[in-house]
Formats: sequence, C-alpha cells, structure tokens
Amino acid sequence: MLSVLGAIQHIRENSNRLVEAASKGLLTHFPSLLSPTRNICDILARIDIDHLHGSPIRTLNEFSNALSEVLTLINDVISKSFPAEQGVKDGVVRPLALVQNQTNINSWRGGLENLNATLFQLAGPMIAQQEIRRAWVGAPPIQMELTTSPVDAKSDVMWRYMPLRNLLRCESASGIWMSSLERLRTWSRPGIPDIREGDIPPAVEQLKERLMAAAKTGKEAWAKVCKEYGINAEDASELSSTFESRVSLETTFVSSWARRKGESNTMWSAYGDAASGVAIRSDVSKLQNCEWRAPLELCGYLGSNRVRGLTLRGVRYFDFEATDELPSDIRDLYLPLMKRTLFDDEHETRLLAFTNHGVASMGFTLHCNLTEIISEIVVGPHADFDDTVEQIRAFAPDLRRIQVSRSKMTPE
Repeated sequence: MLSVLGAIQHIRENSNRLVEAASKGLLTHFPSLLSPTRNICDILARIDIDHLHGSPIRTLNEFSNALSEVLTLINDVISKSFPAEQGVKDGVVRPLALVQNQTNINSWRGGLENLNATLFQLAGPMIAQQEIRRAWVGAPPIQMELTTSPVDAKSDVMWRYMPLRNLLRCESASGIWMSSLERLRTWSRPGIPDIREGDIPPAVEQLKERLMAAAKTGKEAWAKVCKEYGINAEDASELSSTFESRVSLETTFVSSWARRKGESNTMWSAYGDAASGVAIRSDVSKLQNCEWRAPLELCGYLGSNRVRGLTLRGVRYFDFEATDELPSDIRDLYLPLMKRTLFDDEHETRLLAFTNHGVASMGFTLHCNLTEIISEIVVGPHADFDDTVEQIRAFAPDLRRIQVSRSKMTPE
C-alpha cells in the first residue's frame, strides 16, 4: 500500500497519462469506448489532486489502482489490438484477446464501464468534500466593524504562532480558527491561558455601578460621572452590553495575534510548539481588508445562528485593581479586549467575531484566502526547516507560493 503522498503522486501521474492517451484519438476507432473513457476523464477533471491529502489512504489506494487498470486496458490491450485479418504476423498467431471483433470490443467496453463505476463511487466523497471546501469561501463577506486601537501600537506587523499541524489544518479548512472566550479560560497545553478571561476588572465594575446609579438620578449625575472618567456621555450608554459577561463568553470568538516588529522568544515558547512550530507574519491592513467569510452553518442559512459582526482591535491590560486607570475610548472596555497585565508581553491584538448564539464546538473556522493575509511563514528555531518546508508543500498546496524562512533565533 502506498503512502498518502505516494498515492496522490500516483493518481497525478496516471491522470496525466490517461488524458494524454485519450487525446491521441485512438478511441475514435471504437465509438462505444468513447463514452466510458470520457466519463472517467470528467471525474478526474472534477478532482483537485492537490487537496486529496484529507482523504483516507485506503480510498486513495483503491482509486490509484483503478486508474492503473484503466491505463493497462487502454495501453496494453486496446492500443495493441488489431483487425481480424492481421491475426497472423511474421508467421506467428497473435493473441485472440487483442482481435478487434465485437466480442472483444464489448468486453473492453464492459471493463471501462466497471472501472468508471468504481472510480465514480470512490471519487464521490472526495469531490463532495472539496465542493464543501470551495463553498466555505462562497458566503457573503463580513463587514469589519471596528479598527485597531492606535494606543501603544509599536508596529503594524502581526504574528500568530502555532504548531505546524495547526497551519496545515488552517490551509485545509481555508481559514483561521476562532476560539470562544469560554474556551480560552480553560487550561490547555499550549501556553498559559488567562483563567480570568472575560472577567470585569474592579475599576470597570465600579464604573458600571456608578453609571447605573447615575442613570437613576438623572442626566446631570450621568454627565458628571462621564466627565470624571473622560467618557463621552452618549458613548457611555453603550457600555451596558459589555458587562453581560456570560453571554459574551459564549458568543464571542477570538483569534489572537501578537503585534510587534519582530519575533518573540516568549511567544515561540508558549504558542509555537516549544519553538518547533511555525509563525505566520501578516500586518494590520491585510487583516482589516481581508474578505472574511463565515462558515455556512453560521450564515443564517441553516438556522438563526450567524456571525453578526467582526472586529480587529488591540487588547488593553489591567492590574485588575480598583486603582486601574480606565481608557477614555469605550471600545477598549469591551470584555474581550481586557486582560491582566501578567500577559502584556504578548502585545496582543484580537480579531473578534460575534454570533447570535453559542457554538457547540466552542469555536469555528473563519474562512478567507490565506494567501491574502500571510506575508511570510517563519519556521521555529527548534524545528527541522527542510522537513517543515516539505510538509507545507505536500499538505498545504495553497501556501506553496508564500515565502518560508528560518527563524532569526535559529542557532548557527
């Protein structure tokens, strides 16, 4: 049995040979053989051979073997067949199985039709899977609602660190994974998550209580509190929605990026598979201008749940003490944008997606054309560079044209 890559390469080579054999016009002498041969070529034309690595190895091998049988029938039998009157050549009786009589032609046609049926059954799930993948980017683009905060912005360069397997999954799914805030609170192997993710800092809680009290007193009290905090009175009315923590945790989804000019040893260690993974480099404008698309199940077509907004904005860090200084821009007081200063070395900017309801998997893939947002793929300092490049070429064909570089932290 061939490996996945071996089977895919075998399918590619045999597909090219079959197309070449069919183009020679040999089968025009056998009209009854044209239809099943064209049907087989149509199946091959609908398959994206570059994206077969997600198919089961057994299916790939069976498909490869069936293709080999088609080529054997065409090249070793049909192409070597001869008219009945040429049954004897140089005094030697030629094989009866190669005589171009109706019995043999019917047998050849039956063989091609059987192989066409086999290939059709094997190709069906593969084509369906690939059609679903294409449909992922067919949903309407999601409008970006907010922009990144200029506060403490030292660079427009954005980094996302991950194990190589996660990058291959992103390519296979045509997008990036968005985790719910609820999921981000849990402990996991990569990095140390903020177990207080989504909590309201005491200073913000105090602001909430003062605004609620002022709202009961009147406009003058409301305006006084807003002036004290340097908050626009009209904008302050929008703060109430940011304090619904449970709803926010379940219906807010995050993709975290490090906003800094260069690589980070801390980020490699915490999120880059102990520096054996990869980092993708992007920039603010690429993430802002990308045509992000929701998965079909979150487009409102299959129920009431849908992605209803998208935001890209920098995280604000708090000591979670009553003495925290609050920003004047209320957009920085969204719960998904408030973290403890223990994590401020991450220089985090978040891509946020909001849904009407929670998602059972506590996350989903936000679809896009990855080549539009990835400027460079950087291989971790502890990774095997050549092996990583080979895996990207083999299992992430959409990313083959993106520059792959060694980490600047790689030892000599």
